[in-house]
Amino acid sequence: MLPASASPAAPRLPTGSTSSDSARNAAATPVRSATSSSTTSTRCFVVIRSSCVPVDRCRIRFRRCAVTFRVLGPLEVHDPAGRPVELGTGKSVTLLSALLRHANRWVSIEQLISTIWHEQAVPASAVRNLKTYVWRLRRTLGAARIDSRAGAYRIRLARGELDSDRARALLAAAGHVPPAEAAGLLTEAAELWRGRPYAELPESMVADLVTELDQLRWQVRERLAAALTAAGHHDEAAALLRELTTQDPLREGPQARLVLALHHAGRRAEALEAFRRARAELVTELGVEPGPELAAAHRAVLGAAPQLPAPAPHFTGRQAELARVAALLRAGRVLSVDGVRGVGKTALAVRAAHDLAAGFPDGRVLLNLRGHDVRGPLPVAEALARLLRAVGADVPADPAGRAAAWAAALAGRRVLVVLDDAACAAQVRPLLPAAGPAAALVTGSHPLPGLPALTLRPLPDRDAWRLLRAEVGAVAETEAAAAALRRCEGLPAAIRAASTLLLNGLLWTEGRLVTAGTYGSAA
Repeated sequence: MLPASASPAAPRLPTGSTSSDSARNAAATPVRSATSSSTTSTRCFVVIRSSCVPVDRCRIRFRRCAVTFRVLGPLEVHDPAGRPVELGTGKSVTLLSALLRHANRWVSIEQLISTIWHEQAVPASAVRNLKTYVWRLRRTLGAARIDSRAGAYRIRLARGELDSDRARALLAAAGHVPPAEAAGLLTEAAELWRGRPYAELPESMVADLVTELDQLRWQVRERLAAALTAAGHHDEAAALLRELTTQDPLREGPQARLVLALHHAGRRAEALEAFRRARAELVTELGVEPGPELAAAHRAVLGAAPQLPAPAPHFTGRQAELARVAALLRAGRVLSVDGVRGVGKTALAVRAAHDLAAGFPDGRVLLNLRGHDVRGPLPVAEALARLLRAVGADVPADPAGRAAAWAAALAGRRVLVVLDDAACAAQVRPLLPAAGPAAALVTGSHPLPGLPALTLRPLPDRDAWRLLRAEVGAVAETEAAAAALRRCEGLPAAIRAASTLLLNGLLWTEGRLVTAGTYGSAA
């Protein structure tokens, strides 16, 4: 039997994370922003359903629920320590799957018997046998887990205990954090699938639900590919997009994104071949030429500069900072923007690059230098190769000649180069434009020696409130929102992370967040 702590109840909010938490999260999430710090910092704790989420600057990590029911593949139940619970085999497992299929809702005895003995002769002792199976599950999961009333049973789940709910929560949270963090959350969500959902139940009985969960998985993987691309992990994005386009070659969106991912990874020949294959599929199967998105991706490979990421939604404040950035860059200067994690350096740089489009008609290029990436900083030779490809220049085979080629490519051209997440001055200096009309904007955790610097501070209270209001609307007027805002320390990434969670119906009491209800409704 599971320990008492595993009974379905709202989880207690921790006061901090432990080293074991970090180890579990690192193992579960291979694609992760690696700008972690060993120093103690103030944290804002938020809750997605029943999952605790400490926001350490802009870093999000999910804690385990007391018990996890895994239905996205063969049925598994994990205890609070993450160990699998022995469920036995046969009809008890089928019964548990059937109850989980209708979690927090009453299921009639007749329906359960029909499911358990599907296409088999139903014995005269079926009702008695069913009671035995329920008794076994209660002994394993706890007596309070399964309710009964005349002619029906119901399993009680706290929000977030079902892996499919966890996948939805991770998907929602990923929409409100920086791309590297989103990639980590979406990787965790994608890894929840282990096979056909509700594998123990007859396929005909769960066809609609399986289709819904398959669509959820597709959405998670598409969003993961987009996050990887936005974070500069183009090779990883291309690998995932190949899987998606192989699974459904007639979807033009993933095909276009595959072409662009290969292009941004410097794999031009593969990008052109991916377009050729996609076009052949469309012409052969549907008799149509590529649509606007795929055609635009093809044009990008043929010579157009890669597009900047879209500006952060609800970008708030920073008018003085944007004005200083604009003044220096219009003069063809170089500026370094530094600040703590989550303060909005990349968002400011991208917004400035969009605002200055008219001043740089020869192109705007953004390159992630991976200063805090788990793979290590981007080597200078590779960075130069990517920049040369981005402006349509040839890449010398000898790395020693790339710096001169880069200087020649920028000579006399109004190009804005955004170098994001720089590791150090030694990495940046070979990438900066020489004298001329080109300009560069560099972001990093620390000022770079010898460069004009702008240190980005947390948002003042007024702008932090405006951002929260833009994200959550009327919810910003609640005490829960005010408490969340105080704990986010003016960091836009933390405010956006807290916003999506506040919209899930949270209550903030003094010192901790709790969900509004322990169980889902019993319909």
